[in-house]
Amino acid sequence: MSAMRTCPIPGCGAGLRSGHLMCLRHWRMVPQPKQREVNRTWRYLRKVGTRKSIVEYEASVKAAIDAIAAEVERSLP
Repeated sequence: MSAMRTCPIPGCGAGLRSGHLMCLRHWRMVPQPKQREVNRTWRYLRKVGTRKSIVEYEASVKAAIDAIAAEVERSLP
Protein backbone atom coordinates (compact mmCIF):
# COMPACT_ATOMS: atom_id res chain seq x y z
CA MET A 1 0.00 0.00 0.00
CA SER A 2 1.38 3.40 -0.97
CA ALA A 3 1.58 6.38 1.36
CA MET A 4 -1.22 8.90 1.17
CA ARG A 5 -0.21 12.10 -0.58
CA THR A 6 -1.35 15.43 0.80
CA CYS A 7 -2.24 18.75 -0.78
CA PRO A 8 0.99 20.62 -1.59
CA ILE A 9 -0.37 23.98 -0.46
CA PRO A 10 1.36 25.06 2.78
CA GLY A 11 -0.72 24.41 5.86
CA CYS A 12 -3.41 22.35 4.10
CA GLY A 13 -2.55 18.68 4.65
CA ALA A 14 -5.75 17.36 3.04
CA GLY A 15 -5.37 13.84 1.70
CA LEU A 16 -5.38 13.44 -2.07
CA ARG A 17 -6.89 10.72 -4.20
CA SER A 18 -4.79 9.26 -6.96
CA GLY A 19 -4.56 11.59 -9.94
CA HIS A 20 -5.35 14.76 -8.02
CA LEU A 21 -2.85 17.60 -7.95
CA MET A 22 -4.29 19.34 -4.88
CA CYS A 23 -7.44 19.33 -2.78
CA LEU A 24 -10.64 20.53 -4.42
CA ARG A 25 -10.75 23.67 -2.25
CA HIS A 26 -7.36 24.82 -3.50
CA TRP A 27 -7.87 23.60 -7.08
CA ARG A 28 -10.92 25.88 -7.30
CA MET A 29 -8.68 28.79 -6.30
CA VAL A 30 -6.37 28.18 -9.28
CA PRO A 31 -7.22 30.65 -12.06
CA GLN A 32 -8.99 29.01 -15.01
CA PRO A 33 -6.14 29.65 -17.49
CA LYS A 34 -3.69 27.86 -15.17
CA GLN A 35 -6.16 24.99 -14.69
CA ARG A 36 -6.49 24.63 -18.46
CA GLU A 37 -2.70 24.69 -18.85
CA VAL A 38 -2.23 21.94 -16.25
CA ASN A 39 -4.89 19.82 -17.97
CA ARG A 40 -3.49 20.50 -21.45
CA THR A 41 0.06 19.60 -20.48
CA TRP A 42 -1.15 16.48 -18.63
CA ARG A 43 -2.96 15.26 -21.76
CA TYR A 44 0.12 16.04 -23.87
CA LEU A 45 2.35 14.13 -21.43
CA ARG A 46 0.02 11.12 -21.49
CA LYS A 47 -0.11 11.18 -25.29
CA VAL A 48 3.58 11.57 -26.19
CA GLY A 49 5.58 10.99 -23.00
CA THR A 50 8.63 12.91 -24.16
CA ARG A 51 11.11 14.79 -22.00
CA LYS A 52 9.65 18.04 -23.36
CA SER A 53 6.14 17.01 -22.27
CA ILE A 54 7.41 16.18 -18.78
CA VAL A 55 9.13 19.55 -18.45
CA GLU A 56 6.03 21.42 -19.67
CA TYR A 57 3.74 19.53 -17.30
CA GLU A 58 6.03 20.07 -14.32
CA ALA A 59 6.24 23.79 -15.12
CA SER A 60 2.45 24.13 -15.32
CA VAL A 61 2.01 22.25 -12.03
CA LYS A 62 4.60 24.44 -10.31
CA ALA A 63 2.92 27.61 -11.61
CA ALA A 64 -0.48 26.47 -10.30
CA ILE A 65 0.89 25.49 -6.89
CA ASP A 66 3.00 28.65 -6.56
CA ALA A 67 0.03 30.89 -7.41
CA ILE A 68 -2.13 29.40 -4.67
CA ALA A 69 0.68 29.06 -2.12
CA ALA A 70 1.47 32.76 -2.51
CA GLU A 71 -2.21 33.67 -2.09
CA VAL A 72 -2.52 31.49 1.02
CA GLU A 73 0.64 32.98 2.54
CA ARG A 74 -0.65 36.53 1.96
CA SER A 75 -3.85 35.69 3.82
CA LEU A 76 -2.03 34.38 6.92
CA PRO A 77 -2.01 36.69 9.96
